[in-house]
Amino acid sequence: MISRRALAAGLIVLVAGSTAASGEPPPAAFAPPPPSPPAPAPPPNPTPPGPPSTPAAAPAAPSTAPSTAADPGQTATVRADRAAGITTPIWREPDEPLDLPWHILSLPEYVVELLFTPLGFVVGLVERDRVDRRIFDFLRNDAGTVKVVPTFKFSGGDGLGLGASLELQSLLGRGEKLEMGGVVLVNRDYKLAAGYEQSFASLDGRTLETSLEYELNQDLDFYGIGNDTRKADHRVIERRGIDAIASMEVFSRASHDSYGLLELGYQRATTGRGSDANADPVGEPGDTVPPPADFDRATSHALVGLVMRHDSRDTPARTQRGVLAEVRTRLSTGLDKANFSALSIGGQVTGYVPVLPLYRVLVGSLAVEGVLPPYGNGEIPLDEYVLLGRKDGLRGFPNYRFRDQLGWWGSLEYRYPIYRYQDSPFVLSPGLFADVGRVASTFTELWQPTFHWDVGIGIAGEVETSLIIRFDVGYSKEGIGTTFTLGKEL
Repeated sequence: MISRRALAAGLIVLVAGSTAASGEPPPAAFAPPPPSPPAPAPPPNPTPPGPPSTPAAAPAAPSTAPSTAADPGQTATVRADRAAGITTPIWREPDEPLDLPWHILSLPEYVVELLFTPLGFVVGLVERDRVDRRIFDFLRNDAGTVKVVPTFKFSGGDGLGLGASLELQSLLGRGEKLEMGGVVLVNRDYKLAAGYEQSFASLDGRTLETSLEYELNQDLDFYGIGNDTRKADHRVIERRGIDAIASMEVFSRASHDSYGLLELGYQRATTGRGSDANADPVGEPGDTVPPPADFDRATSHALVGLVMRHDSRDTPARTQRGVLAEVRTRLSTGLDKANFSALSIGGQVTGYVPVLPLYRVLVGSLAVEGVLPPYGNGEIPLDEYVLLGRKDGLRGFPNYRFRDQLGWWGSLEYRYPIYRYQDSPFVLSPGLFADVGRVASTFTELWQPTFHWDVGIGIAGEVETSLIIRFDVGYSKEGIGTTFTLGKEL
C-alpha cells in the first residue's frame, strides 16, 4: 500500500513537470524566493556639520475636515451636514407642500382644541379609571332590559332642568319597549312623558308607537304674530297641555329607505297669564301685543296626520353621507264649540356630504311650512303656528321668537370629530353653523329679502345610533343664545 507521503511527493513532481513543459513560472509555493537587493553603498564622508539651523517647514498634510465654504449648488440641508462634519449623504423625507385649503378647514379644530385643553385633566381621569363603565353598569342591568337614562337641560330662556327616564325593553321577549320619565326645571315648570313601542311580525314588521305627555310651562315665550316683531315685545303665557299620539307605519321601514307614518291623536291645552320676573304676562290692560285667539281658555282637538320620509343616511348619528327628506301634513279639528282648527303642510330636506377624510362632513338643510284654517270662519290655535327660534331653525335667537302662518328656514354646518373615547363608539364632534329664515302671513311676503340669520359653534357627543349630549352657542343681532341638552334620541 502506498503511503500518504509517497502519494503527495508524486503529485508535487507531476505539477512541477507540467509547469516546466508549458513554459509558465512555477507556483508561488514551489518557486525559490527572490534574491535580496544589494545593500546601498555608504555615502561619502560628509562635510562636518555646522551650527544647528532652523529646520525647513514640512509640507502641510492634507486636511480630512470637510470644507465649510458655501457652494451655490448645494442646498441648505447639505451645507448644514457638511458643517456638522457629516460627509455621507443622508436621505430625508421631502417636506410636505403647504395645503392652504386643508389648514383653513382645520382652523376651527385648532380653536376648539385650544378651548378644551383645560378639560384634558378630567378626560384623562375618566379614561384612567373608566368612569364611563362604572356609570354604565350602575344605570342598567346585565341583560340590558332595564335602563335609567339621566336627562339634563340648560337653555338661556328656559333655565336649568334635571330629570331621568326608565326604559324597559323586551321584558316579555317580544321586542317591546316601554319608557317613562320626566324633567323638572328650576322655575318649577315640568314635563312628564310615557311611551310604548311594539313591532308586529304579522304586519311585516311594522311598528306601533304611542306617547302620552303632560306639560306645565308658566313662562311660554310670546312675541306676537309676524316676522317684524321686536325683542321688546316679549311676553309670557302659561300653558298646560295634554298630548296623546299614536302612529303606525304605512309600510315597514326595515327593508326600505322610504316609509310613511299615519298619526292619530288628541290634544287639550289651557292658556292664561304667565309669570316671569323678566317679562310681562300677555293680556295686561292696554298691552300693545295682542294675545293669540285661543288665549285664556281651554281647547280640545282631534289630530290626524301623515308623514312620508326618505332616509338614506349611513347612520342616524355621526352621519357621513346620505339624505333625510320628510313631507308632512296634519289636520287639527276643534272638539268644542269654539272653532279652532288648522291644516298644516310642510317639508324638510337635509343632506350630508363628506368634504375631507376622517369624518369631516358638510350638512345642509332647507325647510318650508305653512298653516291655514281649513274652514272659512275658523281660527288657528297657538300651538299650530309656524315657529322659528332656538329649537326651531334659528339657534342664535330665543325660543318661540317668530310665529306666523308661513315660514322657511335653512342651515349650513361643518362638522368634524376631535376626540374618541378609547375603544368606545362615543365621539365628540364640534361644528360651525349658520342659520337663516323668516315667517310671513302671505306667500308674497314669504320670499321678501328681509330675513333673520345667526352664526355659531356647537359640540356634540354621539354614537352611531343616538345623540347623547349637545351644546350650542349662537350669535344673532339680538344677542347670544346657548342651549345644552343631555339624553336626546334621534
